[in-house]
Amino acid sequence: MNHKLTKMVLIALLVALNIVLVRFASINLGPLLRINFGFITIVIMGMLFGPRSAALGAALADFIGAIVFPTGGAYFPGFTLSALATGYIYGKMLYGHKLSISRIVLSNLLVILIVQLFLNPLWLSMITGKAFMVLISARVIKSFLMLPIESALIMVTYKYISPFFMKYAER
Repeated sequence: MNHKLTKMVLIALLVALNIVLVRFASINLGPLLRINFGFITIVIMGMLFGPRSAALGAALADFIGAIVFPTGGAYFPGFTLSALATGYIYGKMLYGHKLSISRIVLSNLLVILIVQLFLNPLWLSMITGKAFMVLISARVIKSFLMLPIESALIMVTYKYISPFFMKYAER
């Protein structure tokens, strides 16, 4: 089968899975805070196809999910930019490198600092008018509690799922 076609099909499947995990399998901790496991699909895209493909796949998943299954209010492009940044970070950190726990934790830490504690609160502050620092306080606790859980999930994904997908990875 054509490598580009296989890549597009796998990214489409991961985008669809991301939409399901984010929109239907999330745990809401309040109107402005939720836990979801859609990040794992973005990690897989990053591991397999690199930063550009993971960034575009994550942005596409966010856009389609927000348009087809809106939650809360109107579509806001800032969150698509956050998804794009998340995909880029995971792709840059995990693609073409030997995965170690320190590399995985560092990639998660970068996503936490740049996306979860800066970009997302910035967008929420713009949308809701709430103070930026107020929005960060609850997110700090959630983000750092999730850090070891997400890192462990990435290791498990890499160990058990990636051997199946690695034959489709870009070389």
